[in-house]
Amino acid sequence: MSLRPAAVALVLLAGAVAGCVPIPPPSLTAPASATLGPPSPSPTPTAVPSAASSLSPWTGPYPVVRLPGHQIRTVSLPLGFSIHRSSADGPRVVFDQTGYGTDDTAAGRSVYFADLSDGTLRTIGTAAGGDAAWTPVISGEHVAWVEWRYADNVHFTGDLTWRIMVMRLPAGEPRELVAGVNRRLEGGQGVPPLLSIDGDELAYTIESPTASHPLGWKIVVRDVVDGSVRRSLQTGLSVYSMALSDGQVAYSEGLVDQAGNFKYRTRLMFWKRGTTTAVKVADDAFEVAFRGSLLAWVGDELSSRGQVGLAQRPRVFVASMDDLKARPAGHDADGIVDWGGLWPAAGDGYATWADNQDTPSHPDPSGDHLVIWDTRTGRAYQLEPTAGLDLSGVGNGWLVWHSEWDPVPVWHGVRLDAITLPTSP
Repeated sequence: MSLRPAAVALVLLAGAVAGCVPIPPPSLTAPASATLGPPSPSPTPTAVPSAASSLSPWTGPYPVVRLPGHQIRTVSLPLGFSIHRSSADGPRVVFDQTGYGTDDTAAGRSVYFADLSDGTLRTIGTAAGGDAAWTPVISGEHVAWVEWRYADNVHFTGDLTWRIMVMRLPAGEPRELVAGVNRRLEGGQGVPPLLSIDGDELAYTIESPTASHPLGWKIVVRDVVDGSVRRSLQTGLSVYSMALSDGQVAYSEGLVDQAGNFKYRTRLMFWKRGTTTAVKVADDAFEVAFRGSLLAWVGDELSSRGQVGLAQRPRVFVASMDDLKARPAGHDADGIVDWGGLWPAAGDGYATWADNQDTPSHPDPSGDHLVIWDTRTGRAYQLEPTAGLDLSGVGNGWLVWHSEWDPVPVWHGVRLDAITLPTSP
């Protein structure tokens, strides 16, 4: 999602269709066994030095580091293909497509897999019966996603019937792990489960209202191999975003404007392995990323407390598992130098996000840029060329990012050891 001045729609996870599809994109229609896109990677043609440098006389909020162009790997998607969500593990990425509920009857019904190391792209699952295929996640050899439909799947309203699918790469068949029905409506629609995967553990959310917590959900951690439930946690409020790492779960939750279909008065919670309750880390949190000892999230006090359903001043924060103390990683979203950061990812001691600097002091029509925060220096750096970025992933030795600003949408990837970041602040 790209930021726009003072009126950026936070993704409303409660609303599965509304606000997600400005233009119905074309769909990928090849069968699940087909290979889509170019059979081999197409590296960026011009090499650039890996050195901190400024792109223009304008002084931006972050030092700029040039990427090694000759080492960037790419996988192109069909013209007009629009990604909804993605999840990365090293050079491998799974993602879904916007368009479910539009005139394009194939859009939003499949899950795709790209491998930046060898340039391959293929469909790995398509929902049966015209259902949506939603928010895939990947860890190691395991992939999971949600398939769902509304009670009224013509007008896209009502209860939401869902099932969580899992498969084992490279050639396993998708199979159902668990299924259910979510009945509480937000904007007239049931809410799909959230997913996060780490190794052979999958965390997901299900409705679980109680007398004391009418907006409560339950976070369940299940073994993806044998299907057994390992543990679960009742939440106090409605979950907005969630991330699992090493048996521990970070999640944001908040109150719900059911008519407006958004969450507010949010907070970031942390459920430590071996405990039965969660502790609060910070207020006003939205999207969450968590891997290893690093937790990253988007904080937006004005949006959270203003109850407007739109991003106002989104800023990326980080915390270490050592103390769970929040600290800003991104620049203050002041609307003068920086509109703010969204879509954080975490891994290998780094946090990455999409940062928008198209401000009055520096008009930048090229869209968002990739920013990386380094645990070693405690500083953030802008990586270039990354114009048009929306989603990224980092970990297992790779940095990957997606751009829709190229002639065709493209996944990019580069090994982390090929990027020269400063070694001291």
